[in-house]
Amino acid sequence: MPEEKTFSKIPLVYRVILKVPKLSIEGFPPEWQGIFWAVGLPLFVVGIFWLNFVLLVFSEFPINYTLSGVMNLAILLFIARILVERKLKLEGALLNEKGFNWDVDQKAHEYIELLKKWRSKSQKESGES
Repeated sequence: MPEEKTFSKIPLVYRVILKVPKLSIEGFPPEWQGIFWAVGLPLFVVGIFWLNFVLLVFSEFPINYTLSGVMNLAILLFIARILVERKLKLEGALLNEKGFNWDVDQKAHEYIELLKKWRSKSQKESGES
């Protein structure tokens, strides 16, 4: 959730979407989060599709449209909440006061030093063998 001072500056639609509660998967390791997004959520969406189909075919008129609409709206809000949070985090990272520190020369020198250490270590190990 964005800080309170930046929360008032975001558009009204984003503020409304951020009020929706969300399923928190941040407590899981990143591998399990990936499995959730790659396998779990698509299976859930396909299951909801078939449940909608069954409700539309086998239920009475006003109930079938209402339940199908509510389920689709819940999925839409769930996914929209997560997308808005990600967008705001990205904008916060790109547009903060400090900005990005693009010190490429320093990083290149650190990488070259790391490669030199790795080569000298591998040469010592191959010479000792």
